[in-house]
Amino acid sequence: MRKGGKMRFYIIFMYILSFLYYKFGNDSILIMLILYIFSVMPFIINRVKNDIFDIGLIFVVLYSLYITSIPIGMITGNMIELEVFTLRYDINLAYKVLYISGICPILTFILFYYKKDVGYNRSLDESNKDISIMELHRSKIFSYLLILSGILLYFLGMKKLGGLNFLKSSYIWNTTQKTEKGLLNGGFQLFSVGTIISFYIHLKMLKSSNLKLNIFKWKPIYIILPIVILNFFQGSRMPMLMFFFGITIIYNNVYKKISRRNVIKIAIATILFVGFWGYFRSAKTLSITENAKKLIFGGSMNYELQYNSYTAMAVSKIIDTYDDVEYLKGLSILDGITYLLPRVIFENKNSYLFTSRWTNYYNSITLISPLGGLNLAAQNLMNGGLIFSLIFMFLFSLLLRKIYSYSLKMKDTNLLYALFISQLMISLVRDPMFMAIKYLIQFCIIPYVIYRLLTRKIEN
Repeated sequence: MRKGGKMRFYIIFMYILSFLYYKFGNDSILIMLILYIFSVMPFIINRVKNDIFDIGLIFVVLYSLYITSIPIGMITGNMIELEVFTLRYDINLAYKVLYISGICPILTFILFYYKKDVGYNRSLDESNKDISIMELHRSKIFSYLLILSGILLYFLGMKKLGGLNFLKSSYIWNTTQKTEKGLLNGGFQLFSVGTIISFYIHLKMLKSSNLKLNIFKWKPIYIILPIVILNFFQGSRMPMLMFFFGITIIYNNVYKKISRRNVIKIAIATILFVGFWGYFRSAKTLSITENAKKLIFGGSMNYELQYNSYTAMAVSKIIDTYDDVEYLKGLSILDGITYLLPRVIFENKNSYLFTSRWTNYYNSITLISPLGGLNLAAQNLMNGGLIFSLIFMFLFSLLLRKIYSYSLKMKDTNLLYALFISQLMISLVRDPMFMAIKYLIQFCIIPYVIYRLLTRKIEN
């Protein structure tokens, strides 16, 4: 039996085994967690050996982190401390979510995504093609325009939030400042996209000229570095992670492969950095207390995962409570179009979102998203329970496989690939779907289409 056939046979076997345990087992959260790990591990190992930046691998890992975080917390005793998360100790509910929103959908994704020849032998040859002076000129101007526009919006948002006083204050999520923080984060994301495009152009030039990378000869770095440092004081961690994610993928796919060992080191350093950043924004000090150590060494990341993971439990509770839940039937996807409108034009847009109306209606049973997060598993349940989750994963696996295949052979798809992953993947599994769709259209598709149009006449 071929390797692909063995993988599919194993997936079907795990389908059957997990179903039998779900129906006839003893509701052990540990056993169900082990079944989940065994369901995804062969796929993860296979793709890591092949390409550690495989888009399907990235999705499975991120989705798994948000699905398993609360079950792991139940086993280790490291759980959310806030009392508003009333369902956090409900083992039967977590057991069900781990199967309904975890094993079944993720096995479906792997079954249709997995293909033996997908992702092998990614080439850097695309970057060795000659670049015309006109293409270089146009694309550089476009990237600089995005960077400067992003900086302008960033400082405008900061000014509205109080300027330097805002930077010096402790980080507090204030719902009355959504418009201003939207400007701040949106500005940084626009700046991020411009930076990724500029870095992509710079690396293509280096590859075509067989020159080595010297980051300080990349002129935009002298604008980019101060903004990144400034954002460290009060900015959101999400756009910053997306920024570094995109830069890393561009470097790996266009200039030089990053070894698996170094990727693991980068991942560990990122976790520590994110934890310290969360502590620093509130404390505004470099002194490390015991509470700070807890946040830095995994605590901050653990809470972040559990906050969003909880939403799947809350929606599952609603489905168990009501016999005839009014599912959204995919309407949450349309919310992405509504959410594209800026708050300065459509200030009350949240009240028109199907997702918001659904959560407001059912919040009387349990608070669905105490801190505003709403992960992908929860949204799939809101749209149509297990059936919608399986359909979504089937279609999404085909989409990601096609994108990954195209990224190996089409001109400039390394740029599209980096923008797609950095602007969509993290947001998709942790945020409301309308936010992920907005990021995808606004900070991936539109900039990429404009970039391609600017160079189209040159190719013809």
